[in-house]
Amino acid sequence: SVPDLSNYGWGKQFTVSVMFRRSRSDGRYCGIVSNGYYKHGSFEIRMGREGGGTYFGGGLSTKNSGSKKWQFWGARAPIAKWNHALMTYNGRSLLFYVNGKPQRTRNKGSSKMYVPMTGAVVSKKLPFYIGGSNNKKQWFNGAIKNVAIWNVGFKYRMVRALYAAGGVVKTPTKTESGTDT
Repeated sequence: SVPDLSNYGWGKQFTVSVMFRRSRSDGRYCGIVSNGYYKHGSFEIRMGREGGGTYFGGGLSTKNSGSKKWQFWGARAPIAKWNHALMTYNGRSLLFYVNGKPQRTRNKGSSKMYVPMTGAVVSKKLPFYIGGSNNKKQWFNGAIKNVAIWNVGFKYRMVRALYAAGGVVKTPTKTESGTDT
């Protein structure tokens, strides 16, 4: 965990990117990157036990969404293969990408309902976890690399460029607000 990011002010725009490879499924959930478990943290990307351990998703909490933040579930990430996940929020909407491709949000018929996102990302007194979460020791079985966090929302072309670069920022890019990152 990264305790220095405990209670960090994430702001109204946010992007997290990570490359991961799950080595095996042991029938439990496991955090990839998070600031706490989805019910009481700021954001989370994690693997599930469904689909033989290949399902994963993510979400975040904003001042206006409360704790109902699990917007994306059902993305697939094959075991023993490198995958790229990117979650970006621009103050109005949350988007989730897997290997450079946009994912659909949960719909009203699902058990985890999509909640419109507005306002600043909630700050929690929890560290930033890489390869785990603060819930029931849900540690990741596999490898994680190229974890990055920005305080800006990404446009699709930025997501594609980052995925093409293997999740590594090689040159400065323009953010949604026009500033360099």
